[in-house]
Amino acid sequence: MNKLLMAGAAAVLVFATHPLLADDATTTAPAAAPAAPAADTDPVVATVNGTPLHHSDVVASARGLPEQYQQQIDLIFPALVERLVGLELLAQAGRDANLANDPEVQKMMKAYESQAIRQVYMTNLIHDGVTDAEIQKRYDAYVAANPPKTEIHARHILLKTKEEAVAVIAELDKGANFAELAKTKSTDPAASNGGDLGYFLPEEMVKPFADAAMALEKGKYTETPVQTEFGWHVIFLEDKRERKPPTLDEMKSELQSQIAEEIVGKKVEELRATAKIELFNPDGTPRPDTPPAPADGGAAAPATDGTTAPATTAPAQ
Repeated sequence: MNKLLMAGAAAVLVFATHPLLADDATTTAPAAAPAAPAADTDPVVATVNGTPLHHSDVVASARGLPEQYQQQIDLIFPALVERLVGLELLAQAGRDANLANDPEVQKMMKAYESQAIRQVYMTNLIHDGVTDAEIQKRYDAYVAANPPKTEIHARHILLKTKEEAVAVIAELDKGANFAELAKTKSTDPAASNGGDLGYFLPEEMVKPFADAAMALEKGKYTETPVQTEFGWHVIFLEDKRERKPPTLDEMKSELQSQIAEEIVGKKVEELRATAKIELFNPDGTPRPDTPPAPADGGAAAPATDGTTAPATTAPAQ
């Protein structure tokens, strides 16, 4: 197994980043790196013409690899070191060719520097705002605005005419199996699944259908056909239950992103209020619709209170 993994890792290093040319396995500037380990936990693992390569350098260089290799980094570490040695040799050759002063290199370095500064600034900005207390506050507000609702698990048989629906009900009255009838009689795509619609909220269905389903007792079917814009339905109620809001753990990542986005958005608006911004057309000519810079102290956009439910898409009828 280890030999197999080493062979696979070697292939990834040769082809996915071929051959040493992909550098950090991405053409965009890398995200801000975590704090470097203490000196005694970040040993030098190689030197290239006197330039030390540290353990943390090797780990960082593996970030672009598939997850399966990152989880086995100790096993492929020697290959990663060799790859990093090659990258350093190329970098040194470029410096020897005076490429450090090349305009294109300077342009790229400036872009990478801006991205790194921006990333660290944003991280510091949201650090104090995305707290457990704020996440709990947002979650409580969401739960208060979205109380539990009754959801229905139903089957149905969709027919073109009322007469066909009446005939199906007559067969059910004689003891026919609802799911089997749905497979042979229904014109709905759910027919192949015995007419099973799964669980849904009443508001996710057309009103006549939802009202009829809600009025049924568990294990009962409609004794008269139900007409909607889709045709005539015979409905069977499998179950009713309470749909509770997602748990805090289920929503935590979404709430963290929501708070962080608001913090950054508010900061951008604050910066815009005092910045001089000029916009130009693609050809470099001034845009006539460029708004004047607002006076100092311009109001920032207010943050939302987080009580609005995330958008959901109703299932197809």
